[in-house]
Amino acid sequence: MTPAAYVVLDEIPITTHGKIDRDALPHPEIASAAEYREPTTASERTVAGLFTQLLGHDRVGVDDSFFDLGGHSLVATKLVAAIRSECGVELGIRDVFELVTVARLAERVDQLQSGAVTFKRPKLVKTSHGGPLPLSAAQLRTWFAYQIEGPSEVNNIPFAARLSGPCDVDALVAAVGDVVRRHEILRTTYTEIDGVPYQVVQPAAELPVRQASGEGEQWLRQQLDSERHYSFQLDREWPIRAAVLHTGDEHVVSLVVHHIAIDHWSGGVLFADLLTAYRARHARQQPSWAPLPLQYADYAAWQGELLSEPDEHSSLARTQRDYWVRQLEGIPEDTGLRPDLPRPAMPSGAGDSVEFSIDAQTRARLAGLCRELGVTEFMLLQSAVAVVLHKAGGGVDIPLGTPIAARTEPELDQLIGFFINILVLRNDLDGNPSLREVLTRARETALAAYAHQDLPFDRVVDAVSPVRTLSRNPLFQTVVHVRDHLPGERVIDTSAAGDTVFTALEPTFDIAHADLSVNFFATADAEEAAYQGNILYRTELYHRSTIERLVGWLMQVIDAFAGDVDQRLRDVHLLDAEERQRILTHWSRGPSRRPSVRARSPNCSSPAADGAPTASRCAAATSRSTTPRCMVVRTTSRTYSSSEAWARIAGGPVDAARHRHGGRAGRHHEGRRRLLPPGSRVSGGAQTADARRRRTAGRGGDVRGSGHHAGIA
Repeated sequence: MTPAAYVVLDEIPITTHGKIDRDALPHPEIASAAEYREPTTASERTVAGLFTQLLGHDRVGVDDSFFDLGGHSLVATKLVAAIRSECGVELGIRDVFELVTVARLAERVDQLQSGAVTFKRPKLVKTSHGGPLPLSAAQLRTWFAYQIEGPSEVNNIPFAARLSGPCDVDALVAAVGDVVRRHEILRTTYTEIDGVPYQVVQPAAELPVRQASGEGEQWLRQQLDSERHYSFQLDREWPIRAAVLHTGDEHVVSLVVHHIAIDHWSGGVLFADLLTAYRARHARQQPSWAPLPLQYADYAAWQGELLSEPDEHSSLARTQRDYWVRQLEGIPEDTGLRPDLPRPAMPSGAGDSVEFSIDAQTRARLAGLCRELGVTEFMLLQSAVAVVLHKAGGGVDIPLGTPIAARTEPELDQLIGFFINILVLRNDLDGNPSLREVLTRARETALAAYAHQDLPFDRVVDAVSPVRTLSRNPLFQTVVHVRDHLPGERVIDTSAAGDTVFTALEPTFDIAHADLSVNFFATADAEEAAYQGNILYRTELYHRSTIERLVGWLMQVIDAFAGDVDQRLRDVHLLDAEERQRILTHWSRGPSRRPSVRARSPNCSSPAADGAPTASRCAAATSRSTTPRCMVVRTTSRTYSSSEAWARIAGGPVDAARHRHGGRAGRHHEGRRRLLPPGSRVSGGAQTADARRRRTAGRGGDVRGSGHHAGIA
């Protein structure tokens, strides 16, 4: 996710359409910080060769660093898989992060080869596809949901790309068919035999491709929406739907695939194969690609063997299950942003999104911090989300979900399928740590999770056995996803009629699989922000205005990481200077006319009490009246006695929370206000005088309470 190099050009290559010609851009040569030393041992040559292959460099020396050459956690997973395949040893993700250089990693490989092996992963090999085949763990989970909910659009993953300029429609339609023939998973149906689900690969045949013509972006959006809202009958039809839409001098190809057959990481393979096939068909040839050595059904069979639990104690599934049970013991049930609306018994999946961006300058500062601390940008960004939820009243134990590619074998890189797994990252923010310490803790948590990523999420849930409900995820309510932006426009054909430019399109984000999904899309385009992102939310739970405020808070926290990583959590503010000034000048100036609030205890202002503190006068008034009222706002009234009792009952946990988190405590309910009696100051309630408010607002102080919107900081 971090730019590996910056290249200075005398002139930027431009296509005939005035766009950047990416294929003509020079390949960056990244200078290593270390003087080049040639690999000498067999292990050093192997590891250096894998660096060259995975990181795209012509020459790698033994002192070159994985991260200096542009590596990150996803590539680290690929490196571990490649070393396993080439050297026959099980290197850990933590080894890559801590040993870093070719020399030290090669030394670790030699140590592992000379030592005893406690667990050997089974070999991923081709299996017979002559009949019903077992499902993978992810497919099994999706099939059970399909059986309960029936056909639904919720699990569709839409892919679309725009072709500008001359387009050979016949070649494009043929290319779609070529891709479906190449990947068996795209022509697979599902059935149950004696109550056990299986997948059945169907013979290759032509895939119908719908074609339609119209004008304007609105028409195009309607057509794409119609495609992605299709409900697949998984037991009787292929899990893919295709269309070619004509509008003006442009064409858009739409491919909608059910999640049981694909994940978002497969999009790169899907588009790469589609373009290869299109170029071949346009040249009146068949694609020249080599047959795939494996298919997704082979992976499903291999995963079943990998996760089997024989009698010996060294099984991978048992080891990883024990880790997750320890790691998630006592995990809080609800740590997300407090909803605006009552949680439905079963969410519909209806969602909407609020977009944001992070500029290149901020990202450069974040990348420098990551290099200094040995963390990835993902670790930092998920930490920022955890800090926001903490400051918004989520406590100090913030579990977040994150999807991981889970392609732990190099042979899987060419396949389309449902490989991703969900990891739970439990952020420990106890003790008012500095942001530097937050990142250090996040690094340890993430590395341990990566080392135990094979166990499917549903088995983790079974092992941890949390409280189950259909209304929310049992282990987390917020998901953080960091990935590269879809590839930018590229010229795929040049002719006398002009260039054909291919541009992958981002989907519409309106189906929510979690309460909140915070998505960061990294881009290396210098003309755009370094991160484009959005927060996808359940519209059944949140108002858009709440998520817009959340975006603002997230930007404040990210700026805090980029600005001063040694500041402590209590010093990180969610309100920016403009919002704090608004509180000072507008909210704290008092009403412009007398409010319709009636004091019910005239004894509070009796002459005998003049000069006494307000708390003393009201306490005295309370003792002289059987049911004196403190205040009436609209139709809500509360006696002094009941208010003071409430304050004393609540004061203990409120005080504990206030002192633990270093903030102020208050109580706020949407649509109404409740005022603690003046004497409640002794129980920890926040004073509400204008001067006290101004001091708090001037510091951007926290408000964490039991109200409907807790946590404005």
